[in-house]
Amino acid sequence: NVETISVETGKECITLIEDKNKYDLILLDQMMPEMNGVETLKELKKNEKFNTPVVIMIDDSKEFIKLHYLKDGFADVIMKSKLKKELDRILKRF
Repeated sequence: NVETISVETGKECITLIEDKNKYDLILLDQMMPEMNGVETLKELKKNEKFNTPVVIMIDDSKEFIKLHYLKDGFADVIMKSKLKKELDRILKRF
């Protein structure tokens, strides 16, 4: 029973937040058009009232830098190759 909203770009996500929409969780793909996941998170965090957990999806080739994403401020990191299992874990956590 999860309600989702999907957008194509980080800019669309930022616009939804700027328009005062509230979400329990934001899931970003590291590889998005215009702005990647890290750039999108940096923009979101410029808003002092923003406090929604943000999870990033990465390719297996990036797993070795998973800790860097956590240090950048992401609440969690999930691997795209294990998406179903990882989403179940994330939904239980948040």
